[in-house]
Amino acid sequence: MEIMPDHVHLFVNVSTSDTPHKVIKLIKGRSSRLLRAEFPHLLKLPSLWTHSYSEALCPALVMSHQKLLSDILRTRKGDGK
Repeated sequence: MEIMPDHVHLFVNVSTSDTPHKVIKLIKGRSSRLLRAEFPHLLKLPSLWTHSYSEALCPALVMSHQKLLSDILRTRKGDGK
């Protein structure tokens, strides 16, 4: 996982039967519940996350480019980005 100021890079290993939409919905739902439990002032917000996600999360694309993506993230992290 890599945390950026306005987004997160996250590699996940899921079943081929899980759609990107389903996986992202689960991650956003769980993280929203955990954050709202820890920070009650967030309960006032209607939503913590947008309803969109990057189409680049297609499992086939990620699997075929996993090494490239890992290298990019490692390089960015080394550059202090």
